[in-house]
Amino acid sequence: MKTIVITGTRKGIGKELAEYYLAQGWKVIGCSRGESSISHEQYQHFALDVSDEQAVVAMARQIKSSHGNVDALLNNAGIASMNHALLTPAHTVNRILQTNVVGTFLFCREMAKLMRRSKSGRIVNFTTVAHPLNLEGEAIYAASKAAVESLTRILARELAQLKITVNAIGPTPIETDLIRGVPQAKMDALLARQAVQRMGEVRDVINAVDFYLRDESDFITAQVPVSRRSLLDDELLTPKRSGTANPLRPPKRSGTGNPFRAHGMNWIRNKLAAYTDRIACHEGGRAYSYADFLELIDQAAAKLPSGNRQVVEVQTPTTIEGLATLLAIAERGHIALPLPLELPAAEQAKMRQVAAASPLYDQLQGSGLILFSSGTSGEPKGMLHNFDALLQRYQNIHPRQDRSLLLLLIDHIGGLDSAFRCLFAGSTLVVPTARTPEAAGAAIATHQVNVLPASPTFLNLMLLNGVAASHDLSSVEIIAYGAEAMPQTVLTRLGEAFPNAQLQQKFGTSETGAIRIKSADNGSLFFRIQDSETQWKVVADELWLKTPSRILGYLNASNDSLEADGWYRTGDLVETDDKGYLRILGRASALINVGGQKVHPAEVEAVLNTVPGITASKVFAKPAPITGNAVACEIVVNKEQDLRAWKRAIRNHCRGQLAPWKIPSSIAVVDTFAVNRRMKQQ
Repeated sequence: MKTIVITGTRKGIGKELAEYYLAQGWKVIGCSRGESSISHEQYQHFALDVSDEQAVVAMARQIKSSHGNVDALLNNAGIASMNHALLTPAHTVNRILQTNVVGTFLFCREMAKLMRRSKSGRIVNFTTVAHPLNLEGEAIYAASKAAVESLTRILARELAQLKITVNAIGPTPIETDLIRGVPQAKMDALLARQAVQRMGEVRDVINAVDFYLRDESDFITAQVPVSRRSLLDDELLTPKRSGTANPLRPPKRSGTGNPFRAHGMNWIRNKLAAYTDRIACHEGGRAYSYADFLELIDQAAAKLPSGNRQVVEVQTPTTIEGLATLLAIAERGHIALPLPLELPAAEQAKMRQVAAASPLYDQLQGSGLILFSSGTSGEPKGMLHNFDALLQRYQNIHPRQDRSLLLLLIDHIGGLDSAFRCLFAGSTLVVPTARTPEAAGAAIATHQVNVLPASPTFLNLMLLNGVAASHDLSSVEIIAYGAEAMPQTVLTRLGEAFPNAQLQQKFGTSETGAIRIKSADNGSLFFRIQDSETQWKVVADELWLKTPSRILGYLNASNDSLEADGWYRTGDLVETDDKGYLRILGRASALINVGGQKVHPAEVEAVLNTVPGITASKVFAKPAPITGNAVACEIVVNKEQDLRAWKRAIRNHCRGQLAPWKIPSSIAVVDTFAVNRRMKQQ
């Protein structure tokens, strides 16, 4: 039985190739970034990044140990990004080259080492029609595949003495995720240039690959038959001139907006248009379809200023209109300034003043997004995002049909992430009539919400208010919590109140956007960062992040937390376990200094929340004459008891669990905790 290695087998052409060769009686070894989507006794899967040298070498060693040698390799894995060259960030270039060029090279090198044991082998690399056609918007993708073609020809010479053939194929467009964002007009124009004017099919690829793999093809090597042979010769060899335009000069502005925007961000409309008949949002007693949402984007775009880039305020009566306006601004290349109506007028005025002008705007390539967070002085702290970079993270989201509650406003990175993650997957947003536990419960019951993203504080309020008793919340399948540290006691109570729901920890910062993570288990606060675009490290107990979506800088505050080499010092204090998982302890700025001793409020709260009768607690610093600060707390309780009894109960409970200076010396009983507009405990 022959053995074939195929990269990128989780979906698309790679998956169909794997299933085809399994049906032909081959042993198939596949790989992808994610887990396997193929179940077959002769199939083995490796979850890895093809550009990770250590992982590829380890995979080759395991194959050598279990199979001995390999008969064939199909380097199918590849990624693309359709963008005008002037709007393509460096991280996108690196990502494409790493996957398409480095990944292909690493697998050729390691599998050839296994093939030389039997003095035979077949390697088939994948290139693209975008290279010979010089397709606009695909400069880096085409360049990466041009490198693959050169690699193929040179490797064919170097490996010939080992009787290993190296060839490549470059299919015309085939219906896969890789071309999902290509406009239909561009696809029609490309097909019109073909002699056989139809989309390619997987069977066409299989036919070519089969030819290369045949025993009789041992004399066929260094061949790179891109589907140019199916293109009309005059189109390939003598491209038509369009008027007398200078090919090096950017196109003239037509109408409004940046002339490059539609080219770089057209994936937004294409993705949304695929869900036209679905419901995009329930808000204010109305159901908005995706067709309605696209119409809202058009209406917002028509109202945007023409000409040079400007800061555009986003203030709309509904959330869905606000989201549509944000996407219209991104398409036109302006800078969005979300100002929800819920914000006090004085705070809005400060934000407008901060956002009026900034030298950072000159550094922006593409559209911008201004968000605000609370500074240490209490003044709103403005930050500038590259909106394109934030949105690109949602381009390859797979379709789903969830119903997700939206509690946060569109001026919050968590709210935007929840909304865009839902909409670009074709799911349904549900906006409650008010941002209260009762209104949230009513919305969940009415619309059968299955995804509940919320802060720990808000989730605790839902538990304390008995929302599950007054509303049917049985539809909830996922509770996604984040924005602040989750108390272990609240997590435990959530698991008891929602026994059938998966508890998913979410993490991100206003400065970096959402970061993909995975919890150690359903009831654990420890997590591992699993984001291919994010690097992380812990420096002096503080978490540092490096991601392509990091802000360009602050508009009215020091950039000390933004390192010149791209790292962001989050200010989040973390601990790690022996397996490399992280747990957020709290903010460095919230540490309480008691006579030189550092106290984490979250550590004290975790102990207080286990005192019988205490349902929630808040720990903070209180000035003290001798030690400078003392530990104080407020508690919410569910049983009547005088303050002296509570103080005694807390002291007795904390002894042996906390150092003496960590035990609260000032205690107050309150009815509830105030929640700010970001759904965090004040």
